[in-house]
Amino acid sequence: ATAKEVTSSILTLSALQERWHEVLEMAKDHNNSLPVALYASAPFKIEGNTLFLGFKFKLHYNVIRNDKNRRDVEQILAAIFKQNIAVTPEIVGDAEIERIGSGRGRQDETTVEEIQEVFGENLL
Repeated sequence: ATAKEVTSSILTLSALQERWHEVLEMAKDHNNSLPVALYASAPFKIEGNTLFLGFKFKLHYNVIRNDKNRRDVEQILAAIFKQNIAVTPEIVGDAEIERIGSGRGRQDETTVEEIQEVFGENLL
């Protein structure tokens, strides 16, 4: 293996965060709750091949704790990053969400249009 091949196989948190929008887009093809939960999450740590997702609310955390949803996220990550990445959700405090979400732009601002896109226009 060349040096480039070796380094490209090591996923960094910053590389994942740069492409997180792709994960959110692909999640829309799985079910309605998955993209909402992922949008409310913040990738905050990678250890080996495990990605830790931080959640402020237990509702969103529980969506990803569900085996099927967790496997769906892992499949999305594998499709984007071409490697197996395990997902571990964790509840984190407000300060932690602020810190890890600060690079993502809008943290808690979900528009009516975004909600309608996920759940359908007749919801509201």
